[in-house]
Amino acid sequence: MRKFLVAVLTTVVVIAALAAVTAVWDRSAAAKREQSAQRAVETVVPQDRISSVDIHGLPHIMYQVMDMDSTAYVDVKPSGQAKEEQFIVNNVKDDSYGNFTRLLRFPKPSAEVKPAPNPDGSFTNKATVNGEPTEYTVVQDTVAPGGNLQIRDQTGKIVVDSPLETKKTAHIGQPFVMDDNISVDVSYDADSATTGS
Repeated sequence: MRKFLVAVLTTVVVIAALAAVTAVWDRSAAAKREQSAQRAVETVVPQDRISSVDIHGLPHIMYQVMDMDSTAYVDVKPSGQAKEEQFIVNNVKDDSYGNFTRLLRFPKPSAEVKPAPNPDGSFTNKATVNGEPTEYTVVQDTVAPGGNLQIRDQTGKIVVDSPLETKKTAHIGQPFVMDDNISVDVSYDADSATTGS
């Protein structure tokens, strides 16, 4: 009986130790990918604007061992006219990352702006203002470092003129009008040295 109890206790201790080691290894794997995602974002905005990093792809240790790509969601403190900002970094590994996107949400020009979604409910760049249809477009689909992101309505009036405070060229997508904001996706190319190719 005593030998049995010793064997059971030993097994429990070993399992607990393995679980603890695995948890530490998994956290270490996540930390390495968090650092890669932060490096991506820091090529665009200062480090002190990063507020949180969330690595998707669990368990992290499996993604590391199998050399699989993770996706990172990085929240940053908004700047300019933006009310919310988030980066989505693709193809994140321990020492590399792929192209990434910056989601910017701006206040609507007025409370009268109502989204005009597609039949399937997806948002578009169209809206109604006091019942009249309108459409929003970006002034430039490419913005150089230090430039501003500008959105105009169909009359040509600028409704968003916000500094991107970016260190690299930004590729601007079509704006879309949501219930409480106008959103834009801004894409950035990964530096060739960080793609792992």
